Amino acid sequence: MVATFSTQPNPDEIVWNEFGPWIKERAERLGYADRPITEPYKGPQAISQEEQEAEAKREKEDPAIKQTNPNVVISDKDMDRIAEVCDSSPKYPRFLMKSDLNIKASGGSSDDIPRSEAGMSVLEELKQYYTAAGYKTYDDSLGLIGIEGSHPEVIDAEQIKIALTEVECKTKINAIPRLADALAELQASASEKYANELTEQKGSINRWRKQKNI
Repeated sequence: MVATFSTQPNPDEIVWNEFGPWIKERAERLGYADRPITEPYKGPQAISQEEQEAEAKREKEDPAIKQTNPNVVISDKDMDRIAEVCDSSPKYPRFLMKSDLNIKASGGSSDDIPRSEAGMSVLEELKQYYTAAGYKTYDDSLGLIGIEGSHPEVIDAEQIKIALTEVECKTKINAIPRLADALAELQASASEKYANELTEQKGSINRWRKQKNI
């Protein structure tokens, strides 16, 4: 199996995934969903401990899964060891880019917005607008402000109405550009903090590319 990746990421899609609905035309069609949905939403499906254990066992023993994904038979401890050895060895050039360094130097994503005073100011304004529009709010898993009753698994008149309210509120206070600026400041600060490590990493990659005439 060969993994394929888009070489032209859609910036609108990236912003939607990071900050939620912000494009009126899309919200009018899909509400909170990221794609058209044809099957009715059945609600959260609880799974028992026995079902979890059975699924884990199946993943380890199913020949079809083993064939397509051999990593299911490798323990978490062994996977950590593999990553540690490969990440520190010049024999494996794909690991010249240190994943932990790149994550720290990137400044994170929308879940880091609460670390920004400017970002938190935007979130507080959004909360006030949502409340004024008659909705209850909650702090979502990314640290952003969500509207209670919103469901990405459903496309109906109610979801479209809520999503359009969110878009309208964000537009009124210019929320998306302000959140993007707050995130950019966090990323710039992180890049500056790890500038020496990033320069060293770039040098290692360039030396390897020179050896390989790439």
